[in-house]
Amino acid sequence: AARFNHVYNGTIWVSRGLLVEEQRTNLHPYSENLSATYSAGNGSFSSNVATTPDGNLTADKYLENTATDQHAFNRNPGSLVGTHTFSLFLKEAGRYKVGFLCQTPVQYVCVNLQTISTFDASGATATIQDVGNGWRRVTVTYNSLTNYFDNQIVLLPDTATQFAQRFYTGNAIVTGK
Repeated sequence: AARFNHVYNGTIWVSRGLLVEEQRTNLHPYSENLSATYSAGNGSFSSNVATTPDGNLTADKYLENTATDQHAFNRNPGSLVGTHTFSLFLKEAGRYKVGFLCQTPVQYVCVNLQTISTFDASGATATIQDVGNGWRRVTVTYNSLTNYFDNQIVLLPDTATQFAQRFYTGNAIVTGK
C-alpha cells in the first residue's frame, strides 16, 4: 500500500507526498506496547497513560525503581549483521537524558530531550526532531558486526555528561516515557 511522508512544521503535520523506500522489516512488532516488545530492567511499564503525537491514548511509561544500577529497557530482535535504524517517540517525564546502546560491538549515543541535542556517542548516531507537545522523535542508527544484536534504551541522570554515568540510584517517583 502507498505510504505518505509527513513532517511536523511546529504547528501541524504536513504531507510531503508519496514515500518511496526499499523494503524493510519491523524488528519491533507491537512497538506501541512497550511491555509486549521490551524487557524492563530495574523498572516497570504502565500502559496507555498519555496521549501520543497522533492523538491516541496509547503512550506507555517506564517507571524506574530505587535500585542503584542501570535503569533501562531492552529488546533483542535476533541475529542481525549490518546497519540498523530505529526510531521512537519520547517525552520527558522526570528524566530528560536518554542513552541508546547496541551490545555487539558496544555502540551508544546519548540524547537530551530538553535541548534536542545529542552528546557522548561511540559508533552510533542519532537525530532528534521536535514533533510538538513535548514529544521528540529520536532516530538511532547502529552497525551490528556479529550475529547477536541487542538494543537498550537507558535512562540517564540529569547530571550525566557521558554514557558511563548510566548507573545511579533510581527514584520510583521519577518516570521516563
